[in-house]
Amino acid sequence: MFTPRPTTLRRACTQALVTVLFFGTVVRGCGPGATTGHTSVVTNREPFTLRQYEPAVSETSREASGPPLGRIRRNSDEFRQFVEVHNTFVMVKDEEGTGADRIMTPRCKQKLDTLAFMTRGEWPELYLRVVEAWDEDGTHATQSLHYEGRAVDITTSDRDRAKYGMLARLAVEAGFDWVFFEGETHVHCSVKAETEARSE
Repeated sequence: MFTPRPTTLRRACTQALVTVLFFGTVVRGCGPGATTGHTSVVTNREPFTLRQYEPAVSETSREASGPPLGRIRRNSDEFRQFVEVHNTFVMVKDEEGTGADRIMTPRCKQKLDTLAFMTRGEWPELYLRVVEAWDEDGTHATQSLHYEGRAVDITTSDRDRAKYGMLARLAVEAGFDWVFFEGETHVHCSVKAETEARSE
């Protein structure tokens, strides 16, 4: 069975660090009240409220993640462009038992790796948890970007819903093209198609 090409953890961590520093974000090394010599410097630390999304447009608009391009089937040519997530700071639910929730586009993985790094900085004892990624079973709405490996549903590893608003804010800072505090069970994030992202 074909396995999407992996990328190394070292490369992922390097990308994450560069992205975080580029956007002026120094990740906090501990919780409130403690000091380790690191501070958090960002432009907006306001957590999302339930049902909030950014940018404030439709997910499939050009200003956000862009329109769906069509469902991608396992072992298709498009599927072979996917990558798998193997990151020490990421937990994957994989309820299907097929590894589908590790599979996504390179752009989506890049943003996820960055977010995992930032999550670990925000809550040092926790991990980023992926609930859903690429969907091959048809469980989402017809136009869902999950079918193209361009969307992930995420939580913190402790599944503390009080943290999800801040997790959504971190996802914006990590560079996801559209972030939605969809419900009390998870945060939904998505990215542009690879071809669309390269043309910008």
